[in-house]
Amino acid sequence: MKRALVAFLLAGLALTGIGVANASAQETTPCDLLTRSEIKGVFDGRTAKGERNGAICTYRIKGGSAKRNGADLELTAAGKASVEYFFNPAFDAASIGDEAYFSTGGPVLGVKEGDTTLLLRYEFDPERTSRVLSEKQIRARLVEVAEYALERCRPLAPGYPCGGSDIP
Repeated sequence: MKRALVAFLLAGLALTGIGVANASAQETTPCDLLTRSEIKGVFDGRTAKGERNGAICTYRIKGGSAKRNGADLELTAAGKASVEYFFNPAFDAASIGDEAYFSTGGPVLGVKEGDTTLLLRYEFDPERTSRVLSEKQIRARLVEVAEYALERCRPLAPGYPCGGSDIP
């Protein structure tokens, strides 16, 4: 009986997070923020497992940008960096995060929510692509993918950089 009560109390503490130091502040990497099935669902193409290079995770869609009709999706976890530093506020993407902007130089979205800044870049070779998405379509899909990534960041402790990076 005593063992059952102790087990019950420990299980209750684990579920509530009481007494667990920074339970939600587990380390994440940029490749932990999206799943292949999420990207496949948004961009309508088989997607390879993310390849991490520091603060960047690259997902190859339909074989990657070097393949016919392929593309790359890069997700950068930029810690607490300001999105405004990277982008022009004239291209506001206000529907997501605390602040979000699109780049003027291509299909890139910067999103800041709390202590998390994410940069998402979609790259393809127009000469190898017969089905080119419009800029509007790409932007809408980047917002959708960013929302998936932010959903994984929100449970982390405040002040903890999501994606494991804190680029100044």
